[in-house]
Amino acid sequence: MLSFGKAFRYCHPDGTWDTVGNYSACVDNSVDETDIISPMHAEIMYWIYVVGYILSLIFCTIALLIFIHYKSLSCLRNRIHTNIVACFAVHNVTWLLYALLTIHFDIRGIEEIMLICSIPMLILKYCICAAFFWMIRFWMCSTIGWGIPAILLFINATMNLKEVISHS
Repeated sequence: MLSFGKAFRYCHPDGTWDTVGNYSACVDNSVDETDIISPMHAEIMYWIYVVGYILSLIFCTIALLIFIHYKSLSCLRNRIHTNIVACFAVHNVTWLLYALLTIHFDIRGIEEIMLICSIPMLILKYCICAAFFWMIRFWMCSTIGWGIPAILLFINATMNLKEVISHS
């Protein structure tokens, strides 16, 4: 069963999976072959992302250490900044771990478990959403900064639960 815009990987009757997914339903056939990214360019883009996320994590860690170490800097504004930086740091760690596990390790044996891919994506969405909510100054910054994104994440996860279960 094929539908437009969905990639799939065929599972053989013996329980083994094709080594390469079929993305033909996702690609516009009118696209010129020269517009497709070569594997070399994809690898270069991947390493640019990795270096960027590592540098961001290093600077987020330095900023967190400064905010935590110097108690004289403690005020509402800096607590908000501390939590925003913590969101970015958790986001960076999650992305790096996800990239490491999916690119550098062979996880073909657990493809039927979509939860392995869903959890990091939910964490990434949560961190981005939490960072934006931390930018809003309200009386209960911690409730809004961490609570509302958790509620939105829960709603998103429950709405997509049927799809995840149906693919497992």
